[in-house]
Amino acid sequence: PNLGYAHCLGVLWYWWALHEERRVDALLEKAGGTKVMAADPSSKRALLREGLLAEGVTCKPEDGANCAMKDCAWREDCLSSAPELSHMWERVVACWGMLAAAPEFWKGFEGLTPDQSKELKKTAMNTLRESLLKQCRRWDERLPKDQLRPGVAPPADKYRRLDMMLTAELESAETMLEVGVRTKRGPVACGALMLSALGMEAMARERVATVLQQRPASKTLQRLLDLLSPHRHIAMLVNQNLPKEALKELLALPEAVREGPELRPLMARSLFMLASQKSEMGEVKSALTEWGGAIRCAHGLAFEQEIRKAMVDAVAPAATALEDSDRDGAIALLKEALELGTDGKLQSQLAENYVVRGINTFNEAQQKAQREGLTDAVMAMLESGLADLEEAVRLGSKRAVKQAEAARGAMSYARCGMANAPKEIEELLIRARQAIKEKKLDAGIDCLREARRKLGRKTPESVIQMLSGALNARGVQRANQAGEEIQQRQGRLFDRALTGNFF
Repeated sequence: PNLGYAHCLGVLWYWWALHEERRVDALLEKAGGTKVMAADPSSKRALLREGLLAEGVTCKPEDGANCAMKDCAWREDCLSSAPELSHMWERVVACWGMLAAAPEFWKGFEGLTPDQSKELKKTAMNTLRESLLKQCRRWDERLPKDQLRPGVAPPADKYRRLDMMLTAELESAETMLEVGVRTKRGPVACGALMLSALGMEAMARERVATVLQQRPASKTLQRLLDLLSPHRHIAMLVNQNLPKEALKELLALPEAVREGPELRPLMARSLFMLASQKSEMGEVKSALTEWGGAIRCAHGLAFEQEIRKAMVDAVAPAATALEDSDRDGAIALLKEALELGTDGKLQSQLAENYVVRGINTFNEAQQKAQREGLTDAVMAMLESGLADLEEAVRLGSKRAVKQAEAARGAMSYARCGMANAPKEIEELLIRARQAIKEKKLDAGIDCLREARRKLGRKTPESVIQMLSGALNARGVQRANQAGEEIQQRQGRLFDRALTGNFF
């Protein structure tokens, strides 16, 4: 690409575009009417057709070359071969984006100091951007939405998009220079629009993709690759922090295209950005849907861990803020986040919440039992508290181990029909259950007998049944042991009989 040619074309396209804007202004006045019915209100021929129809003229502007109305004031516009305005402004953006990224162009003006060259570049870019924004404001004023045919997008939207294009073109041109793509004439400092116009987009994209493989963590290169895509308009929306608009465009594409390797990073970035915006507004739980989608789309990509970290950094404090007023909500939030992937920090926080809720539930159940007795509701609360503590143990909480053991003991006593046992009785029952569980029946029976002795006539039937069951189990155990000893003795006698060795 030649900087001199780019400069000449940039100036030509700029002033030609402004001239066409003035002609369209005049045609808008001619069209008059309360509504502009054209599908493209910025098209000269569409507006001319409407204006002529309003005057009762039946000529067709597309056949202007054969028009017999030689004195028509609009003949020049009818015969004009000028491209559509949006296309003309895209050429302006492409040329000046290339020039902005080339330091040697601005240094080439004789008599300017380096600082003056920088200031000249800044002024030129600001002037171009202001021209686009001015046209945007003009269209908003001249053609409000209520003067458009239903379903027609306001022309001002095109200029907002052109403003985004300018930002993207400047970024992509400067990044291309950094990447170091070269031709025989020197380095390529072109943006995406200019590369597309020159037919160099595929070559540049291939080169950038190669460099990105060597530097997979580079966000700048990934952004450039996205801007070199045929779907660059979506990348521009993402780069302008407009994730909702980007997702709308993405979801309008076929699923096979949307899920392809080219658009998957854009989908991930859009979802990640929307999740971050929701999180900043305090909608962390709602943002988990977008975080989940972003993690899925980013699987295997360099920024997958960045998304996971951002999610953890948002969920952890949000859950903490809920713990005092809505612990159930905090637990639900943490569980939902952990479904998107394991994280030690969130897991520990969830475990601690289970511990606190389990202890609180147990304490509340015991207080209720004192007032109402061991009702089904109380037993359900005790079981719920124990389940929380056991879940905390599963999640790795060391504090929960002792708490769960104590809760199991309290449950044992509750199942025996006693709401609040003396400490010594509670300990005896805990030891008895643990011993029986470990097949240490003698120790378990001793504990149960001691508990029965201390309780006397108040011993619940369930404790007696537990003792009876332990005694039966020990009887069977001893019978089995005796049988084994008899078999062993018979075996030894048989061996002696065969060998004749009785001594």
